Amino acid sequence: MPWQSVAANHLAPGTRIRITDCGPGVYDEICARVKSAHWRVDDLCSIGCNDAKHLDLYIGEQTRADFESEDFYFATKNATVQTSMPEALR
Repeated sequence: MPWQSVAANHLAPGTRIRITDCGPGVYDEICARVKSAHWRVDDLCSIGCNDAKHLDLYIGEQTRADFESEDFYFATKNATVQTSMPEALR
């Protein structure tokens, strides 16, 4: 689901994610939207996922081949993320 789904190989399915800081280079408008979303791990990551700090946030369908040019596409380092375990695993 857009603005909800996260792909990650190092977190249990259902783990809730909260972005508290987007890291450097992310426009304020985009960061505000990312921080206000309710993210949850529900998929495995397929590219660049060996890093335990790698998350793919799903923000919608890729509408063109060069989706990296979409307004909300970004890659960042040093973002601050909080996680909470799914209810079933507590």
